[in-house]
Amino acid sequence: MSDAGWTAAASREFDYRPGFRPRGLMPGAHKGLAAGAGHELRDRVSLLEHPDPRRLALRSSVQDPFNQLHVHVFNQHSRIPVHVILDLTASMGCEGLERKWQLTLDFVEALAFSVWRSGDQFGVISDVPAHSDLQLHATRSESLVSACIAALRDHSPVAITEPDWLSLAEGVPAAPGMVFLVSDFHGADASLEAGLASLTTLHDVVPVVVWDPAEDLPQRRGGFLLTRDAESGVERHIWLRPGLRKRLKAAADERRAALAVLFRSFGLEPLFLGQQVDPDRLNAYFAER
Repeated sequence: MSDAGWTAAASREFDYRPGFRPRGLMPGAHKGLAAGAGHELRDRVSLLEHPDPRRLALRSSVQDPFNQLHVHVFNQHSRIPVHVILDLTASMGCEGLERKWQLTLDFVEALAFSVWRSGDQFGVISDVPAHSDLQLHATRSESLVSACIAALRDHSPVAITEPDWLSLAEGVPAAPGMVFLVSDFHGADASLEAGLASLTTLHDVVPVVVWDPAEDLPQRRGGFLLTRDAESGVERHIWLRPGLRKRLKAAADERRAALAVLFRSFGLEPLFLGQQVDPDRLNAYFAER
């Protein structure tokens, strides 16, 4: 990404935390289960079992009745792959009080910078096979990540078909890691449930819900209102009465609650992104998981 984009992303850096301990052998930033260079004591074993005399356990060695030498074994910090699964349907490009696509990519950019700073690998999965530049295999390359994000910023979400979450989930490599689902989740729940069932068997999944405030409630309090379907683009005039305004607000609240119930049935807590990428709010979310 450009220097300006990298600087903006740096100001939004946040501390994401996986909900599991990786077993990877490559050193990284997350508490792991692989034996190696670290500070978390794992065990004390015989020198013959773990031939590393630099970590000699003097007390255990002196107390051994068979005069065997013992060494400390530590858990190392390991790196993980981090993937973003992006919804590129037309509703993600709608503009209300905020530009949803701009907000989405601000989050993706902040995540990419945070992943790079943590020494992890970053990848992007989207359901636009005709645009290979909108996909990215997990990598540590800053230039490849920058090129992918730049291509995403030049792209306008226009797909009118709902995301096939199961197909997208199957595109994530089998190595356990973190997967961020970034969408407004306006599609059918059956496809989302299938995708979550597939992903949660191996990965730590973070659902990121991107909504514009205008989707919850029209900003006008009454009168004629021109509405447009976010997916199909079909426009329709309605007379916004107080009763209709209340029903629209109730429907948005009901959808929000239904999404929370769906995600929690898989042991996941949704992250409603809000109107901006707030690193303090993101840090609080991961601290409470």
